[in-house]
Amino acid sequence: MTGVARLPGPGLLATPRVTIDSMRRPHLVANDLFRRYGPVVRLGRGSSSVLMLFGPEANALILSERPDSFTWHDAMAILEPGSVVDLHPLLRRTVRRIVVRVLFGDSLAERADALGDVLEPAMRYIDRIPQLQFRGAPGSGAARRARRAADALVDDEIGRRRGSGQLGGDVLGMLLATDLSDAELRDQVVSLIAAGYDTTSAAGAWTLLALLRTPGEWHRVRGDVHQRLGTSGRVPDADDLRNLPYVSAAVNEALRLWPPGSLSGRRASEAFTFAGYDIEAGSGILFSPYVTHRMPEVWGDDVSEYRPARWFESEPPPFAFIPFGGPYRRCLGFSLALTELHVAVVRLVQRTSLRLVDPDRPVLGRGISALVPEGGVPVAVDEVR
Repeated sequence: MTGVARLPGPGLLATPRVTIDSMRRPHLVANDLFRRYGPVVRLGRGSSSVLMLFGPEANALILSERPDSFTWHDAMAILEPGSVVDLHPLLRRTVRRIVVRVLFGDSLAERADALGDVLEPAMRYIDRIPQLQFRGAPGSGAARRARRAADALVDDEIGRRRGSGQLGGDVLGMLLATDLSDAELRDQVVSLIAAGYDTTSAAGAWTLLALLRTPGEWHRVRGDVHQRLGTSGRVPDADDLRNLPYVSAAVNEALRLWPPGSLSGRRASEAFTFAGYDIEAGSGILFSPYVTHRMPEVWGDDVSEYRPARWFESEPPPFAFIPFGGPYRRCLGFSLALTELHVAVVRLVQRTSLRLVDPDRPVLGRGISALVPEGGVPVAVDEVR
């Protein structure tokens, strides 16, 4: 039986470098660690160490086979012809407004941009490795002030509804009908808003970037939309969205290459064995959708290519495609996120002609809480219909 002390991983001298690299590109570090050490990697020593488990088998173990053995790791423009815009912040604003309106109604949706503005310093703060999230760290004060400002906006809405007696039929209304305290309600609302737009807008930016820089893909998606919806620009309904196979393949392929969360964490509540290694109870566990989605042994030698057609050739093996987690630990908002992504793609190909400002610029991903395209997605708007 393999002892915990023999778990593979970088030595003490290499660990600090790994940690520094992880601050901006943890997905690339994770992929490199998998290639160097295999499906189990240990980072650090003692109580601060963390284990990384890679591959579909690891995903199945954590997300489905033994979900109760793991707990959540302690951590969470206007388009006009001739204009140049960055699609990523534009998507962030749009998705944020949708999320707030869908979950919390029109009255709070009117404050969606204000909520986004005040939350931004807190979002930047949590987009760090946990070791840099402590009281007194650079940005921690701004993050606390941002959270207090967001809390105040939500408190106003909670107070307004309680005072009027009209709780509303949205998610906030349902929460108000429970026995949660106002502080607990506020935490739920702020968490749902923050989680609901950051990752989805990043996924949308990657999808549009890939469609625009991969020859022929924008036009293939447009053909799929025109075949179903015609050329009138009709807004798609739910039945339309279920019958746009190439749009779905294009979105799935972007989610494969750039999953919204490149790493996810748990803590082992009991000891277990994986890939021939004994894992102690209490161990911090990381698994990586990014690494799994880029395994040639799972997806083929063209794994790094954006090729939506692969989704018509074969189904991925179980737990090989987990952009939103798995059966027992799937993101609650995955259906809303997919709908937003599909609608964004459909409406943009219906109503605009876009081209990348610098199509040959290499675009790297960065971020921990959400994998975003570094430098954004600047496009020139050639036409608006």
